[in-house]
Amino acid sequence: MLFSIQTFLVPVSESEHLLENPLSRQTEQLWLVIYQEEVGTAVTYTVSKRLRGAYFTAEGQEIPSKKWTKEMQALFNERKSTAKLKPSSTKVLWRGWLMIIIGIIAIGGLSYSLYDIVNGGQNKEARLISLKDDIESGDLLFGYYFFRNTDEAGYGWVRVAGLQGTTLSIQFSSDKGNKSEKPGDYSTDSFDDTIYEVSGKMEYQMLVLEALDSSFIFRVLENAD
Repeated sequence: MLFSIQTFLVPVSESEHLLENPLSRQTEQLWLVIYQEEVGTAVTYTVSKRLRGAYFTAEGQEIPSKKWTKEMQALFNERKSTAKLKPSSTKVLWRGWLMIIIGIIAIGGLSYSLYDIVNGGQNKEARLISLKDDIESGDLLFGYYFFRNTDEAGYGWVRVAGLQGTTLSIQFSSDKGNKSEKPGDYSTDSFDDTIYEVSGKMEYQMLVLEALDSSFIFRVLENAD
């Protein structure tokens, strides 16, 4: 398990289209999501150029690619060619090698947290699922955002400004494009003045925050606290 290879599908484009559903043979709104493939091991993390696509119905049912119509395939090819991708790269995780050596030396005393660092996030799925119960006011969340009205998309941090029932108030970091580090402190100066009201739901094993006016979505990838 230590040297297992994990593939992550990161959304890079999302759009709605009125198309024939090959499952129901009815014309309806279908949601096209294009993913960029990223591959992680305990030693390396690779962002590839490979893209995958998925069509979903309004009820969240995925349409198997083998059942796509010619129009669906053509639309996927078109959207794929214009998707904003992360540059392909491979990062060697030297800290991972170091932790492997430490683990071999101290097999009996290796703690779970140390194993999780060496393993490059093997238990990420479980953490994502538990976030819906762990979010508190002041938390910083890292993830992928997509504004439907402007097609603006990317990665960034948000701050949970408040909670009321099942509704969260969030602020985006002033630098949405910061992919590597969280904002330096919890000061409101690190975030935009605009506060958005969002609701949360679990979707495809990810916590998704959606604006109450449906203007954007934010897929949570990490809780910094």
